[in-house]
Amino acid sequence: MTSDNKKEIPLWLVSVWVSIGILILMVVWPMISNSIKEASIKPLKQVTHERVADMEQYVYDKVGPDIYFQEPEINEEEHTVVLKLIQNEGDMDYSRFNLARIAINDYLEQNPDYFLNDEYYIDLQYLERNKIPGDYVDSWISYSSNHFQFDGESINRSMNNWEKIDYVYDNICIVKSYNGMHSNAFFGSDDVLVMDLRGTQATCGDIITVISNIPSLQYVYISGWERENNEQLVSALQEIGSDVIILIEYKR
Repeated sequence: MTSDNKKEIPLWLVSVWVSIGILILMVVWPMISNSIKEASIKPLKQVTHERVADMEQYVYDKVGPDIYFQEPEINEEEHTVVLKLIQNEGDMDYSRFNLARIAINDYLEQNPDYFLNDEYYIDLQYLERNKIPGDYVDSWISYSSNHFQFDGESINRSMNNWEKIDYVYDNICIVKSYNGMHSNAFFGSDDVLVMDLRGTQATCGDIITVISNIPSLQYVYISGWERENNEQLVSALQEIGSDVIILIEYKR
């Protein structure tokens, strides 16, 4: 004669164990998932791209690590190119973008037969790689270019005027202060001709500071400007003896 000493586990206890297991999985799984994603994200590498590889390598050699080119957009029919420079979040040093811009200009000057010197419209975008939970996103910061258009009102230290500009320069000399990339990243440059301050709510003092620190400037482009501030700006330009022309989009 045999007896069965096994005891059945109460259903309520099984239910508790299952619930605890689900809770643990809910807490732990996001961390595991993020770790898997982060492990699968390739770190940025200094790579070169077809058609612009020599120029990109020149920039890498001049500027050093922690700055990277992404795949460019080249349209040979329309003679346009978009170059994309990126830095990692935490490594951000906007002055390095300017060093890269200067290196590109040097390369173009040293290689007059290079295809981008054939009246190409060049846009140089500045990007930042921002980390979000489990992934990265490339954020547009600002840009520089070699082409500029303007048709509107302007002032300098002696008069109100009207300027009409439509020009492709020999190098990347138009720079924009925008979305976190401030104009001081370009201070000391001797090849910047146009500083675009639109969208920055620049004051008279901001404009004079930019002009004082970038002696090569010919134009400063501003927006949201009040006409009542013109007299103060003209006076400030006279005081520093500047011939820089202020291109204005007035506040409406």
